[in-house]
Amino acid sequence: MAPMGGFYSPSSTLLISTAFTTAYVSSIYLFPASRVSSVSSRLVAPSTPSSTSSTHAPIPPTAIPRDRNSPSVIRARLLAVTIVSCLACLSIRSLLQRYPPSLIHPPASTLLGLDLPTSATKLFNLLTYPLGLTASLFLGSLYVAFLDGSLLPGQRGFRWRKMKDQFTSLQGIRNYIVGPWTEELVFRSAIISISALGGWYKKQLVFLTPLYFGIAHVHHAYEVYIGHGRTKQALVNGVLGSAFQFAYTTLFGWYAAFLFVRTGSILPSILVHTFCNWWGLPPIVDALRVYPEKKIPILASYVLGIATFSYGLFRWTEPRLFGGSWYWN
Repeated sequence: MAPMGGFYSPSSTLLISTAFTTAYVSSIYLFPASRVSSVSSRLVAPSTPSSTSSTHAPIPPTAIPRDRNSPSVIRARLLAVTIVSCLACLSIRSLLQRYPPSLIHPPASTLLGLDLPTSATKLFNLLTYPLGLTASLFLGSLYVAFLDGSLLPGQRGFRWRKMKDQFTSLQGIRNYIVGPWTEELVFRSAIISISALGGWYKKQLVFLTPLYFGIAHVHHAYEVYIGHGRTKQALVNGVLGSAFQFAYTTLFGWYAAFLFVRTGSILPSILVHTFCNWWGLPPIVDALRVYPEKKIPILASYVLGIATFSYGLFRWTEPRLFGGSWYWN
């Protein structure tokens, strides 16, 4: 895809993308109920040891401590990010109304990756090929889960009820439903759209736009600092944790952006986001400790998974499988 150009300057593109990122992050602190707070256990002692009057009773903590997993925090944040993601997509539509649809730029729904496939086959491909590609990268994790007996129905550790509870709990709704949907709509659909309108090439869309996604997770350092008592150690832990989170969210962002640009749809990015949140980081160290007798099969499964992923990265994301991609053509 050649850069479009002529729509938005580099500075305008940067400003709008930064505004999307800032709006998403700041929205989760918008409501008082959405903000984390540290434990406050200080009590004010009575004025005299012998006093039992209610006028001298200990003053209770000034606030109930909350972390990001507190129900009130989750509910408030889910509402906030849902509103922001909808507004981000609507803003792209509004910006495009200044220019009539043409061969130079498609309708907003196409830019945002919201067009539905034109056939059942293309929809099937859209749901299975990217997810299968992602699963191949997690082959080692899948094998370890099989050894644990928790991968397949009928194994000793597999419980449908447990899986259902994980998805339907507040944390599950955040991690596997609302989180992936809203983050992909903002950091893939909206930001890649405006970057394309600014004339960015494919490589720039894939490798540069995810930096906004990584930066958007830096605020977790503040949450760790607040939640762990505002100590020096809490600050160190927060900074180190956020640095690591920035690295792997940016890495994932490269992959999600690649899928978006290759398929022309936001659905694969959302699906693999949910999949990756479900499986987390590969437990290779713990697996080798728990199953030392399976060292070779475990290592082999990880190597085979990486090889399969590398083999299928372009083959299983071929745009023609999904009806073509405006971004890749």
